[in-house]
Amino acid sequence: MRLFSILILALLSFAGPPRGECKEVSVSTVPALSGQWVTAVSSGVGGIWVGNAAGQVTFLRATGEVVRTYGPADGVPPGRVNSLASLDGTVYAGTEQGLGFHDGTSWRIIPSAEGKTLRNVFLRAETGGKSLWVGAVEMSGGLLRLEGGRWRFLGGRGVGLMNHIRAFAFQGDAAWLGSISSGVFSRIGDDLRSFRVKDGLPSGTVYALEAFEGSIWAGTSAGPARYADGRWTAWPKSASLPLSSVFCLAAGPDAIYLGGPEGLVRHRGGRFEPFPAGDPDVRIGRVNALLFHEGGLFVGAAEGLLRVEGW
Repeated sequence: MRLFSILILALLSFAGPPRGECKEVSVSTVPALSGQWVTAVSSGVGGIWVGNAAGQVTFLRATGEVVRTYGPADGVPPGRVNSLASLDGTVYAGTEQGLGFHDGTSWRIIPSAEGKTLRNVFLRAETGGKSLWVGAVEMSGGLLRLEGGRWRFLGGRGVGLMNHIRAFAFQGDAAWLGSISSGVFSRIGDDLRSFRVKDGLPSGTVYALEAFEGSIWAGTSAGPARYADGRWTAWPKSASLPLSSVFCLAAGPDAIYLGGPEGLVRHRGGRFEPFPAGDPDVRIGRVNALLFHEGGLFVGAAEGLLRVEGW
């Protein structure tokens, strides 16, 4: 495994700095994770957590220094790591085979909650660290929330709308939920509103959700969509948006980033721009997970963990 770093002078989009000004963009790999199929990335106390398709979870500093890697032998639930999240200093891992958490000393598995089997788990911590939302996409699973150390079952029971939730976003009092079969839901308290293809979504299969600049973005099997001013706007694949599907989303200070099978794209100033900015020789392949952390964009890719800076 080796470190590679590519420096490019990026041709700037119309939404970027004035004509004639150039910007240096760097892309680097984390050597210890090179060759891994990275499937999840999340912020943690003092660094970031990274999960892969082999069921391993690695904690590393933002500099790329690996602190430790854990696997099923250490108590991580077996199977591909679907998602990672931190709540009250505890990191949670949702995998194909279950839900686990690291209490700072060791990993433990939570086999069930509120009588629901936790398998094929997707999760996300609510903004502000208030609670953890968990979707168990399994025949006896459903949607649950962990708050103040107590679980609450929110629906599913193996059938129904809440049994296929795998994406979450939070905006004000609303929790936004993405289903792999039924589109998007907005939940405020116990009030639930649904959005489907007939409402403007490009697909009812939703892989990712993100709040950005007062709107909600959805990554679907047929591309991205944005909910703003009471309606959805969807974008088809194009030269500036070369993604047939959107697997993941991450919000930065002035742009939202989208990842999919064809690589990485950002939306800034009303325009889409594929990475790399203006250099056809520099490419990022399939993108499975994204995290904006400490001024850099971490990209969970088929070839490992990449860090993009200056873009």
